[in-house]
Amino acid sequence: MRITSAVAGVPVEVRAGFIVTIGATAGATAILRTPTSGALWLVAASIAVLVHGLGQALVLRTYGIEPQLVLWLLGDHAPAPRLERGSRVTVLLAGPATCLVLGMPLVSLAMRGVIGDGVGGEALLLAGWALVGWATCTLVPLLPLTGGELVVEAVGRRRPSVVRRRVLHASVVAGAGGAGCAALVGQPLIAAALGLVACWDLGCARGWWRGPCAPRSVVAGGEQASAPPWEASEAAVPAALVDAVRALQLGAGADALRSLDGIDHHAQAPIVRRFARELTGWANVQVGDLDGAAAAADALAGRDAGRGALRAAIALVGEDPEGPALLADSLRDRSLGRQVRGFAAALAARCAVATEVAVALLAAGDLEAALDLQHDLEAAGRRRQAVAVEQLILEL
Repeated sequence: MRITSAVAGVPVEVRAGFIVTIGATAGATAILRTPTSGALWLVAASIAVLVHGLGQALVLRTYGIEPQLVLWLLGDHAPAPRLERGSRVTVLLAGPATCLVLGMPLVSLAMRGVIGDGVGGEALLLAGWALVGWATCTLVPLLPLTGGELVVEAVGRRRPSVVRRRVLHASVVAGAGGAGCAALVGQPLIAAALGLVACWDLGCARGWWRGPCAPRSVVAGGEQASAPPWEASEAAVPAALVDAVRALQLGAGADALRSLDGIDHHAQAPIVRRFARELTGWANVQVGDLDGAAAAADALAGRDAGRGALRAAIALVGEDPEGPALLADSLRDRSLGRQVRGFAAALAARCAVATEVAVALLAAGDLEAALDLQHDLEAAGRRRQAVAVEQLILEL
């Protein structure tokens, strides 16, 4: 079950898991206190989660991305694709900051005795504590909470997929341990919450389901392939687009084009339509249709990293002498999406210019981009080129 609406111009999707979680906490509050308190908590907790998500979504809009907010089993999620590392951190911190800015004044008034003891006073008090409490809870360093994402951003610059998987495994252990300790000291609600986080993370780590904390890699067709960057809002992404990504990662451009032809672009969100056009360009590059690839590049608005990488790929396949240098320039852009970086690395290997691209990156002093290229080559199964790039890095 999904309920779709809009708040402050942001599309909001409420899923059944969110209703169950909020309802369970409200029921527990009603049992421990009064039915009125349970009803008020239901409203206050829902508002706190919504405010947290809207804080992130509205900051996303300042970066030119049309946000979409999903309220799911473990809270809220506003997908933030194609942002630089610093921008993603800003978006992540916007949620807790918004809750604290709105919640702290209410808590301060309650502690000073300004808020009365009636139903209205209790409602404001619960709203304040819900806002502050949710901001604090989301900063706990466990995936899929904001704190866990901040840990990934802090230590996962070179190999975010590997770091995400390790943080995910650590979250399972920490969540299960925390749940056990909370149960021993008589805190059943905290124990249940941490246990739910641990179970969810375990399911993501084992591939039982996919969510915002899932590692960015799945096994497809017997080879390693990366999952699309919008796991949390997969319901809004057509299956054909997912199939196209995986086909491109396996070098099957013709299959990707067939998948993309089945997408109704008018029925999709703007970010999905844009990514479909970008995938169409890369699929045309793989099949050698440079005119189709150029048309797809022209259809991408703006002068962003994705468009630059696609034009570099067209130049490379068209045997332009500047192709390797153009591809190196595009790979130096930190806002380039992980999937597109993988496509570019595989193309460089197929055109036997991976070492030239690495030399250009190292000549520009961008060791991090060269390491990313090596990692992408390994992920694409291009072991020989990855070793050659590694040798260049070691020589430096």
